[in-house]
Amino acid sequence: MPLKDKFLDEILNMPPDKRKFKNFSRIPKKGVTKSKRTNEELIQYLIDNDLTGAKQLQTFRKPGDPCLATYQIRFGSWGEAKALAFGKPKEKPPAPPNDAEYMMKLLLNFNIWTENSYRIARRNRPDIFPPITQLFKEWGFFSNLVFAAKRKSLGHKMEEYLKLMRKLKRCPRDNELKKHKLDMRSVFKLYGSKQSFDSFLKDVERMRKNEK
Repeated sequence: MPLKDKFLDEILNMPPDKRKFKNFSRIPKKGVTKSKRTNEELIQYLIDNDLTGAKQLQTFRKPGDPCLATYQIRFGSWGEAKALAFGKPKEKPPAPPNDAEYMMKLLLNFNIWTENSYRIARRNRPDIFPPITQLFKEWGFFSNLVFAAKRKSLGHKMEEYLKLMRKLKRCPRDNELKKHKLDMRSVFKLYGSKQSFDSFLKDVERMRKNEK
């Protein structure tokens, strides 16, 4: 019957995301070290000197100070010792959606129309704005996204205008548009004027009634 290797069992039972940061060929098992400091004193040494990195510890230490191997042996790994001293690192916020439809909504909801303003928004709120590289992957150019977002905005405004027109049973006046917070300037510009757009919608409504 083969001898049971407890250390090997520990390695095999260790979660992969923890095991991949170990170096078992260099790091001995947790045990006794030459350092006379207690575990509490070793942790306090890191806190007092604000030593948050393994390389920083090695550079900072003076003769008689604890070395990296001491922490690895006493606590099982440098990461465990660091977590006891400074707490575990905060989890990254979940990545925002990165599909084309979501990106269009971002531009419309946050009124972002330049690449630079998008980069600033991404820097301030990475939990909401996908990376600019993902944007280029979906759209190729920022201008393509702007074009699509404006088209979507125009379509939405036209639908709201038509709803109001059907409710009033006539074309809305400027004061009525203002009351309903409906800014139609971009649509009127596209059709040449308000009168031209109203004429277009009247034709659409007339055709709709004739089809019934």
